[in-house]
Amino acid sequence: MTSLGRGVRTMFTHVPTALMLWLVNVMLASVTLFPIWWWWSRTALLPETDPLLDRFHVGIFRDLLIDGGVLGLLTLPLMMVGLVLVALPISVFLAGATLEVLIADDGNPFFQQFVRGGAHFFWRFLRLAIVGG
Repeated sequence: MTSLGRGVRTMFTHVPTALMLWLVNVMLASVTLFPIWWWWSRTALLPETDPLLDRFHVGIFRDLLIDGGVLGLLTLPLMMVGLVLVALPISVFLAGATLEVLIADDGNPFFQQFVRGGAHFFWRFLRLAIVGG
C-alpha cells in the first residue's frame, strides 16, 4: 500500500510527465479509433447486419471481411499491426524518458530530461521488450 501511495504522490509532483504519457497514448489510440468508429457506424446502418445484433453469423462476417471499401474489416487488423510496430518504439522511448525524469535531480528543464532519458535508455529497454515478449 505504501508503494501505491508513493506512486500517486509522485504522479502529482511530476504532472508534466503524466500529461506527456497521457497525450502520447491518446494520439496512438486515436489513430485507430476514428477508422474503426467510421467502419462500425457504416456497418451498423446496413440492414443486412441486423442479425449480428442477436448472434454471430458467419456469412455476414465473411461479407464484411471481403468488403471492397477503403476501410473494410480486413484492413483493420493490418492497421493494428502497423500501430503495434509504431507503438513499440514509442513506448520504449517513453519508458526510458519517464525513468530519467523520475530519478534525475540535476535541475535541467523537463523536456531536456525527458528526451535525454528516452535516448539514453532506448536500446536497453528495447532489448528488454524483445526478450520479455
